[in-house]
Amino acid sequence: MIRLGIIGTGGMANTHALFFKKIKDVQLSACCDIDLKKAEEFSKKHCVKGCYSDLNGMLRNESLDAVSVVTSDKFHHPVVMKALEKKLHVLCEKPLALNNKDAWEMAGAAKKKGVINNINFSYRNSFGAQLAARMVKKGELGRIMHVDSYYQQSWLVSAVWGDWKTSPGLLWRLSTKMGSNGALGDVGVHIYDLTTFIAGEISGLNCLLKNFKKTPDSYKGNKLDANDSAVTLVKFKSGAIGSIYTSRYITGHPNDLKVGVYGEKGALEIYLNSAPQAYEELRVCRGENALKKNSWETLIAPATPNMYERFITGIKTGRNDQPDFAAGARVQDYLDASFISDKKKKWIKV
Repeated sequence: MIRLGIIGTGGMANTHALFFKKIKDVQLSACCDIDLKKAEEFSKKHCVKGCYSDLNGMLRNESLDAVSVVTSDKFHHPVVMKALEKKLHVLCEKPLALNNKDAWEMAGAAKKKGVINNINFSYRNSFGAQLAARMVKKGELGRIMHVDSYYQQSWLVSAVWGDWKTSPGLLWRLSTKMGSNGALGDVGVHIYDLTTFIAGEISGLNCLLKNFKKTPDSYKGNKLDANDSAVTLVKFKSGAIGSIYTSRYITGHPNDLKVGVYGEKGALEIYLNSAPQAYEELRVCRGENALKKNSWETLIAPATPNMYERFITGIKTGRNDQPDFAAGARVQDYLDASFISDKKKKWIKV
């Protein structure tokens, strides 16, 4: 039995709990949140015996094998480092840290301790994305020339997720002083990971960030100054070029992602949205379709494990599956380079 502790009991922690409870030989043994009332509600909802508001107390009193870190972004680094000191296996929410220095420190510490470490890039749960990455790696599209990716959200112009003006869970994401790196750090991290997972690593980028004026313009005395949109031109190590953008102001698109990869022998596209079949599908243009017709076919990709299953299987087998902390740190390299590029208004080598 793998005894698991969940650190941070906000909305996403419920998703972690539900997925882990479906996996054989996993026991939700403890939970922790600086808000004890929130932790107690989570404990009752998911039948978790150990309930704490002090992380040190949980790590000291509970016999845990692993933890799932679901705190707000700014606490990822200190919480993970404490867990690694106890040689616990760790699944951490994205982004791994707020900067690449902390991210690489976490990756190095996890490797040194010899524990299973994963970052919850949840869009890798897409069967289509996993098949797309295998196809590109095998060279089925030939030389890659162009990549086009986006992550679109509309919650700053739509109440589909609730009214951001009155929702603490959304308001903190708009303030750098409250630990947010804006749309780029919150969801751009996903599209950077998904794009590079499929198309390969980035060698250079040129990024433009934008914060739009809002009413209200502050929350608990903190300016709502985090970026709302990010547009990035990208050079890949393969020689391909491309564009990646993300925004919370894309009206009519509550939560939509696209990655398109275009090569000499063929192309592929994945679209991830609320459609039930989206995670299974992959559009491809190849062979005679590519050479003569420019027509596309839709493939149904074979099922692959989700991130929670990969983490637990890794603990059982001792083999670290994708994506590990090093993958998260590489994405943090791209995020940091994007902020530097926007500030200096120039291309940045990664």
